[in-house]
Amino acid sequence: MNEYMKFVIVFILFFSANASAQTRQTISIKEVALSMNTKRVFVVSNETITGSSCSENAYLSIALPNPEAYLFYSAALSAMNENKKMRIQYSNSECVNNGSKVEVFWNLNQ
Repeated sequence: MNEYMKFVIVFILFFSANASAQTRQTISIKEVALSMNTKRVFVVSNETITGSSCSENAYLSIALPNPEAYLFYSAALSAMNENKKMRIQYSNSECVNNGSKVEVFWNLNQ
C-alpha cells in the first residue's frame, strides 16, 4: 500500500470516528422550562424533532449546570414571548432526559 492510500484511509477513519450525527431544524417554542429534578433546561417544540433517537420527540435539552443552559433558557423564552422561531442543531443519538441534546441554538428574526 502506498503512502497516499495510507493517508486517505487514516483521514477517513479519523473523520468517521469524530463525526457525530447532528440535525439542524427550525422550530417554534411551545414551552420553556428549567428542572432541578431532572437537572436540565428544556424546550417543548410545536414541531416534531426529526432524526433523533430520543423518546421525547418534541423536547430539546441542555444538562445543568452548564452555563450554556441558562443562555438557552433565556434565548428560548425570548423567542417564545416574541412568537419567533429558533434554529436548533441537536445530536441524533445523545439524549438529556429523553430529549435531544442541543449542540447549537440561535434565534431568528421571523
